[in-house]
Amino acid sequence: QRVRLVMASVDAGQPLASFSDFAKEYVDEALCSRLLEKHGGDVQRSIGQLRKILAWRESNKDLLTKRQCRRTWDLRVIGADQARRPMLYCCFQSQTEAVGRGSVEQFVVNTLAAIDNMPPGVETATHIWDMHGMKWHLNLNPAGLLGVVDAIEGYFVGRLHKMVIIEMPGFARFLKEAVWPLLPARTKQKVLFMSYDEAAAHMRRECDAKTAERVLGAMARNRDPQVSSEDLRRSCMSVNPQGEEVPVFM
Repeated sequence: QRVRLVMASVDAGQPLASFSDFAKEYVDEALCSRLLEKHGGDVQRSIGQLRKILAWRESNKDLLTKRQCRRTWDLRVIGADQARRPMLYCCFQSQTEAVGRGSVEQFVVNTLAAIDNMPPGVETATHIWDMHGMKWHLNLNPAGLLGVVDAIEGYFVGRLHKMVIIEMPGFARFLKEAVWPLLPARTKQKVLFMSYDEAAAHMRRECDAKTAERVLGAMARNRDPQVSSEDLRRSCMSVNPQGEEVPVFM
């Protein structure tokens, strides 16, 4: 009943009826269920957030339909865990410009790709942020990171399974301090801070064999001083819905 009430909020004469057909296409039972789960079953709060989601969708139509973005880091779908939830990986060593609008757009496009890879019954994905080689001068402003958090808690509400953060450097703690108070308790429980060895063990335990091999291989290459930036870009592959590996940097 509550799900139907949230879904009906876009019908004629209802609070969200004025949004475009494109915006309303996003409204389905699964989205409304995730909103209600986040807000403890509160219909009005769920409708309130749905309004913000639809407004964001309308203002980002080109991004959502064309899925074109500037590649400022190596974020991609790298495989799946044993429950067939997609896994996305990036290494901050690959970052080429300060976190900002472009980074948020790349996060959105890659999360959409992860959703494309989800089999029936799967609604969440794991994000792996490998902070090895993180450049402090490109990460001084937490605004870009807050934009990613807004996407996780907003448009992609309920889509996060886990966020694995590997080897967070000490200087990045101010970013955590800026973001952590804004995260719901449920989301905080999904964020895992790990060392290299802990992450490697986690991947072997949680991923299917191919994904574990890809993630561990990427982690190793990103730490190998003999591997050039060009070679790293050339080896960067994303997994499509057919399970094929395709180059990230064309």
